[in-house]
Amino acid sequence: NMSLSLDLLAQQYLSDFLSSRLEEFFSTLEMLTLYSGANSLGKSDINAVLKEFSSSRMEDFNQYFFLGDIPAINALLNKIELSEWISVVRQILQDLIILFSLQIHQAAPSSLRDFWSKGIVKFPYSRVNLYQKCLGKWPLKRCGFVLEQLLALEAGLKSSPSLSMTEIHHFLSGLSREEAVG
Repeated sequence: NMSLSLDLLAQQYLSDFLSSRLEEFFSTLEMLTLYSGANSLGKSDINAVLKEFSSSRMEDFNQYFFLGDIPAINALLNKIELSEWISVVRQILQDLIILFSLQIHQAAPSSLRDFWSKGIVKFPYSRVNLYQKCLGKWPLKRCGFVLEQLLALEAGLKSSPSLSMTEIHHFLSGLSREEAVG
């Protein structure tokens, strides 16, 4: 379904980039397709898109999002470029699905480290502290509602015309608030 036109040098560059990141294959192609707007991309275009949202900024953003720190969310959202939105939504979705799974299994924040070692729900150990802080504020109903909304947002990002940056910004800020449960 993706219509992506790349020159030969860009194809080689993209192949080299993706060869070590197979898990990012489809999301990277989607990002490039959105960025290209049906125009042919060169190596410099791909390099600009693939510089990506730094992982430390992404971790900060997810923490602010799940803890409801609206001023910090707004500050980071103002720095996000159009090509980064799909990555942002996908990262939030990953953490949200983990929280959702932890709620389904009724994991207690105090025993999350023990829960991790049992391997019932796979999640990065480095994020245990975030999940411990979030479990009380993200019950099953809230996780389900926000999951639906994020999937709709992702579809909106892929549609034509896609949502504006202002719409996305307000949408994400609103979902971060505790009262944002339908």
